[in-house]
Amino acid sequence: MKWYYLFIAFCISFQINSQAHTGPWGVYSWASWSTKQVTKESCPLIKGAPIILHWNKLEPEKGKYQFQKQLGNKLKQLVENDFNTFLMIWVGPSSPKWIYENGVPELEMEETINPLGKKRTWTFPYYLSEAYQIHFDNLISNFGVYLQSLPKEQLERILFIQAAEGSTGDGQPYKGNPIDKKYYISKEEWEDFRIKTWETYQTAVTFKGKQQIPLLVNFDSKNGKTKEWLLDKHDAIGLKNGMFSHGYHISEGKKRLSEWNEFKKNITDEGTRFFSRGEQDGEWAVYGWSVQNPKQAFYWSALYATHNGLSMWNVPWKACLGYEYQDAIVFFNRYANQHNPLTATEAFCALRKGLDAADVTTYPEAEFGKAKRTNMDRYKKVADAYAAYGAIQGDPSKAIKGGMFNRKRDDYNDPCWLGYFGFKLRTFY
Repeated sequence: MKWYYLFIAFCISFQINSQAHTGPWGVYSWASWSTKQVTKESCPLIKGAPIILHWNKLEPEKGKYQFQKQLGNKLKQLVENDFNTFLMIWVGPSSPKWIYENGVPELEMEETINPLGKKRTWTFPYYLSEAYQIHFDNLISNFGVYLQSLPKEQLERILFIQAAEGSTGDGQPYKGNPIDKKYYISKEEWEDFRIKTWETYQTAVTFKGKQQIPLLVNFDSKNGKTKEWLLDKHDAIGLKNGMFSHGYHISEGKKRLSEWNEFKKNITDEGTRFFSRGEQDGEWAVYGWSVQNPKQAFYWSALYATHNGLSMWNVPWKACLGYEYQDAIVFFNRYANQHNPLTATEAFCALRKGLDAADVTTYPEAEFGKAKRTNMDRYKKVADAYAAYGAIQGDPSKAIKGGMFNRKRDDYNDPCWLGYFGFKLRTFY
């Protein structure tokens, strides 16, 4: 195995008890659960699998719900496999065609490219139309009735529901911009819509006088009205942060983690139980930073996800098969959700030299060039300074942009911008 300087790790585990008590938290498969491909036998190391439902399959005809057909067998198999799950209903491009015949405008989008570099051809509903909100509320209300009918052994396997308000599980309404600009949704309008969506879910899963299943929402709700709603007395709230789970060594990590920890502390200070998730997507099998050495990529991604404080890490199902990536899976499972030093049974230390091109103290401008994010020559000079230890800057054009572009790098990029993952002890608060 070829090791680069930035991948040499010295890891120490401080074990208090003989076994970590992480409960249901740990590695889960991604994406929606194929019960034939992902079983306890085929994927012995994972804790469970998500169940992603599509509105067009749940309600193929208006008012004719297929909850049992789409969900019932999987819930039974959760028990058989000793798996847990979370539920998410995709709307947006998964909305049924009949809603467009019943008052909802269907929107074509300007061209966009998905994370794997392919063109999207999705259409989206106009979420703010009164008709859409009526149809959606009916769906979720009836979904809640179905969940109430489940036997306890199945219901307790559902850890949470992720509120996918618009564009799959991401926080924005659309992937791209609508061609017809009159259907643009402002930030303020979207905030109000998201809160209504969360309240619809909350009402649906409140029975016997108590909210039975907690909600998880996207971390981009960290400001304004959505933040106020999340901090307003809930038994439990979850947040999704994809930038903690799509690999490692992502730009602006310092700021991102600081904001995350502050928001998490706000939530827990209110007495609310906190949990979190993020997924590793198909990039691992496409881009050079991973395909050159997938085991290394997954292991450092596990370290990154754990250090940032995720409770659940969703890994593509093919990487969950057998024991190929057991180092990464076992590591994350061991430390998942152990984020409070007062209750944690174990901790870890991972030493790594992170190269931050924004650091003008370690890399003075006089020697390394102007400390400007777009200055690719500076990144290269920083890497060259550690070339004897294996540091490289193999795809500099991806390093100078944001996290979404960092994830698409076709080679190792050791220097990044405002990265923090270097010589770090596991962070608690």
